Amino acid sequence: MNPIRIVLTLIFVWIAWFLIRNYLMKQRHDTQSTNAANQGAKGSSRGSANGKGGSNKKIPLKIVKCRLCEVHLPENAAVKFGNDWFCGQPHKQAWLEKH
Repeated sequence: MNPIRIVLTLIFVWIAWFLIRNYLMKQRHDTQSTNAANQGAKGSSRGSANGKGGSNKKIPLKIVKCRLCEVHLPENAAVKFGNDWFCGQPHKQAWLEKH
């Protein structure tokens, strides 16, 4: 058999394998995404005995701004004083000393 034919056959087989593999991976990803979306919708509509709704969705964090340095950070990592938020105790103390 001619060496050029062998090389061309190998290239053709490789291209076919590459295309089939990518197609199957895309199908698997689409199926997993659809299943996850369906499970989330079912879990939240049925509810559960513990009152959590059966959903594993993360609740978005509220972002607040430090009154002193104006850095934005998640509310659960900030320090609250009255209506003001601070990125830490040192900034809270510095703000209180100035005002």
